Amino acid sequence: EGFIAKAIAHAASRPYKDAHRSYLKALNLDPYVHSPHLGFTVGYPEGNDFLSAIVDLDAQMQRDQRDPYVFLVRADSLHNAEQFDKAVLEYTKAMELDGSIGDAYVGRGVCLTAQDALEAAQQDLIRALEIDPNDPDARVKLAIVLTMRRNYRAALAELGKALQVNPKNAEAFLRAGNVHYFLKEYPKALENYVLAAKSDPLDPNAFNGLGMGYFALRRNDEALESFSRAIAVNPLVDRYYRNRASIWTSTQKFGNAAGDFKTASMVNTDPGVVDDYKRLIEESQSRSAKSKSS
Repeated sequence: EGFIAKAIAHAASRPYKDAHRSYLKALNLDPYVHSPHLGFTVGYPEGNDFLSAIVDLDAQMQRDQRDPYVFLVRADSLHNAEQFDKAVLEYTKAMELDGSIGDAYVGRGVCLTAQDALEAAQQDLIRALEIDPNDPDARVKLAIVLTMRRNYRAALAELGKALQVNPKNAEAFLRAGNVHYFLKEYPKALENYVLAAKSDPLDPNAFNGLGMGYFALRRNDEALESFSRAIAVNPLVDRYYRNRASIWTSTQKFGNAAGDFKTASMVNTDPGVVDDYKRLIEESQSRSAKSKSS
C-alpha cells in the first residue's frame, strides 16, 4: 500500500515515470492486488500510453469480471485514447455493477460531450453531483456542457460552486474566463485567466486565455508575451501560433505572422486546415512585401 500511495502522489504531481516504477514495485510484491493495475492508467511513462494501460487492465479483468473499478479505469483509458464510443460502453458496465460511483457518470458525461450528445451528458453530470455534491470536477464538466448549450449564467454559477470547494481550481478559472470572453466581458475574462495561470503555471491554455484577454483589451505587448508562453509550454498546438499571428498582423509585422502561420501548418497537418494556413501565409507575405516597398 505504501508503494501504491507513493505512485498516486507521483501521478498527481505529474512525474509519471516515477509513478510507473512505484506501481511496478507494488505488483512485484503482490501481482493480484487491484490498485496497481488500475493505477497504470496514469502510471505509464509520460502519462499518455493509454492503450498499454488497457492491456494491463484486460489482464485484471480476467481475474475479476465483477469489479466496477476495472471497467471504470479501462473506460478512462479508452476515453484518454479518444475512443469515446468504446469508453461509453465501459462506463455503462461500471454503472451496471455499481450505480453509486460518481466518477463513472462524470467520465461518461465527458465522452458524451465529445460526441455532442449534450442533453445526455448533462443528465450524467447532474447524476454525478447527486452522488457527490462536492465534486468540483463534475461541476466544471457540467459548466462546459452548459456553455456549449449557451446557458452562460448557469455555467458561471456551477463554476462558482466548484471554486467554493477548491478555491485554486485552475480549470474552473479557465472555463469562467472563457464564458466571460464569450459574453464580451473582457476585464472579467482576463481576471479569471490570471487566476488560472497562477493556479496552474504549467497550463498553456491559461496563458492562451491570458493572450486573448489582453488582445481584446488592446494590450498587445502582454498578449504577445502570453501567447509566447503558451507556445513555450506546449509548442504542438496550432491555435497558439495562430493567435500570436493575429498580434503580429495587428501590429503590421506581417513577416512574423507568416512565420507563425507556417509553423501552425506544420503542427496541424489536417488537409483542410493546411490549405487555410497556406492562404494566410500568402496573405501575410504579400502584406509584408507591400509594407517594405512603401
